[in-house]
Amino acid sequence: MKSCVDNARAKTPTTTKKDNTTNAETPVFPKSLQAILRAAGLKDIQPLPLAAGAANERPADFVWRYGSVLGGMLENTVSDGRDLVALTKSYLDMLKTVCEGTFSAKPDPIEALPAATLRTATVECSGDKGRAHAALLLYFTRTHLFTVFFHEGGEADQKQTDQARDAIARVIRDLARKPPPPPGGP
Repeated sequence: MKSCVDNARAKTPTTTKKDNTTNAETPVFPKSLQAILRAAGLKDIQPLPLAAGAANERPADFVWRYGSVLGGMLENTVSDGRDLVALTKSYLDMLKTVCEGTFSAKPDPIEALPAATLRTATVECSGDKGRAHAALLLYFTRTHLFTVFFHEGGEADQKQTDQARDAIARVIRDLARKPPPPPGGP
């Protein structure tokens, strides 16, 4: 799982400073993402750059370092009639393909809220290099937006990954409890 983002980060364009050292460009998160992370109480987020290229080839739209774990968010509009069950399966199947060891996933039950359906999940990949743990929040809005928040780290980081996911899930649940505006409305 982590190798996807590591590979993307390795290909990130750099900028040259006056002293001829290089720095990867630091991305600026959209205000809505900043607000969600702030409301979740995730302080000291360090944005990380992603590789340039087609958005559909990147492992995430935004990634960050949160303490010792890697976090990120991926968002896509889905217009092919799939629901959160199918989208979750597709996402977990994709993660399984990048695991270079034994893969396990535990999706939690789906929660139906007025503006979205959501679920949390945990994923583990065990191999020669140890065990990676990822905590996921997946949700699908009534406007057909599929979003995944993830936090991942090693075995020792499991508590922090789960806490970060759960904090963001609380914020998204609060937002999704509000009914969506009527079609054509404000």
